[in-house]
Amino acid sequence: MSPDNNSAANGHLRTVQIGGVDYAIDESAVKIEQAVATIRQALTDSSFAEVPVLDSTGKPAKLFINGAATGAVLVGLAEGPPKPGEMS
Repeated sequence: MSPDNNSAANGHLRTVQIGGVDYAIDESAVKIEQAVATIRQALTDSSFAEVPVLDSTGKPAKLFINGAATGAVLVGLAEGPPKPGEMS
């Protein structure tokens, strides 16, 4: 990731959680607002969404969401400073 002024560059990954699995949103490929809007639209319209994410090694990947089959999606925005237990 290139160092810029997003939460991922500051050590706060914004994530999508589906079925108990977290996926880090690839903010070098999509703005967080667009990712949230894409997911919301898929859930609203029962359609498909494609969201750029990072795999467990930090490499780019695509997450495909079937809005008709997905009951809920948690998007962790990681706003603000880390909690005391999260500090290194």
